[in-house]
Amino acid sequence: MLIVRINLQPWQAEQVSWTLSQYDVSIWDVVKQEWVVPDGEFGVVVAKSSMDQGVRTSFCPKGCW
Repeated sequence: MLIVRINLQPWQAEQVSWTLSQYDVSIWDVVKQEWVVPDGEFGVVVAKSSMDQGVRTSFCPKGCW
């Protein structure tokens, strides 16, 4: 899990971005003995705290069908 903290005042806004590597979205396949990117969606939550529901979105590293 990647957690990034950005402190803003109520009137402030900030654009953030980060790059995920292939390994950030991979799992270890014990049969193939290599890292593989699974099919499906990865969830992303942006929130004011870990207790906040925040804003949710998702992305598909291999493309969504």
